[in-house]
Amino acid sequence: MNSRTRSSHSDLNMRTIFILLTMFNYSVALFSKNISGRISDNNAQTPTSFVNIGV
Repeated sequence: MNSRTRSSHSDLNMRTIFILLTMFNYSVALFSKNISGRISDNNAQTPTSFVNIGV
């Protein structure tokens, strides 16, 4: 029973960390997209690259 709860607890921690990292990457991508969009409006490839980073 103890090993079971430990493994599920660590799985929960890993999921939380993964979600936090994904949110962080997403916010950074949005921020960078904003800046690059202000610098030049011809960044058609930018959204796709940021989607790849988020995944």
